[in-house]
Amino acid sequence: MKRNQLIKNEILYWLCRHNQLVRTGFVEETGLRPASVFQAIDELKKTGLIIEPDRKSSRTGRRSPPLYLNKDYCWLAGIDFQCRKTLGTVIDFTGEVIASVETS
Repeated sequence: MKRNQLIKNEILYWLCRHNQLVRTGFVEETGLRPASVFQAIDELKKTGLIIEPDRKSSRTGRRSPPLYLNKDYCWLAGIDFQCRKTLGTVIDFTGEVIASVETS
């Protein structure tokens, strides 16, 4: 697997665990090269997987705005078949429940 893809995977894993990521904090925590991290973030933003709602331009000054998983990127459905009932749940990309149903 290419190094860039490994960095993207680490970014997504971080966001799943912490709900947000700040570029500089992530670089400090992981020890990765800033240019590599920023390139991976830009690529993930282009695909729509992550968003940076507070960034209005390429330069934001001293503080980096936080990045988040794009909750509207996709919805995931799960079905649990049990002996006497069936449970179904739909969640967004951040894990928030959109809908759930139980049938007997």
